[in-house]
Amino acid sequence: MAIISKFYYNNLLINTQTFVREYLLIFYSVIKLIMDNRSKAGWPDNSLINTSENYEVEYWANKFGVRPERLKTAVRAVGNSAAAVAKYLNSK
Repeated sequence: MAIISKFYYNNLLINTQTFVREYLLIFYSVIKLIMDNRSKAGWPDNSLINTSENYEVEYWANKFGVRPERLKTAVRAVGNSAAAVAKYLNSK
């Protein structure tokens, strides 16, 4: 009886760990998709420019009518605030 109980417990523990691992993998995959949704450039904070993401650089460069290199130069000069970058680009 003790052997059966121990086997059942170990099997339950392994199945539970596998379930939790798979659940977390799915959960983090969904979160990654939500946070990195390329169809919503600028979301969730459309007042900041993230130059680490190519799709955001393309979005903001098109919005300001400049080349991506020029946008990155402006961000380095004044920071990642969209308003500050717009002011910088309009002044030059």
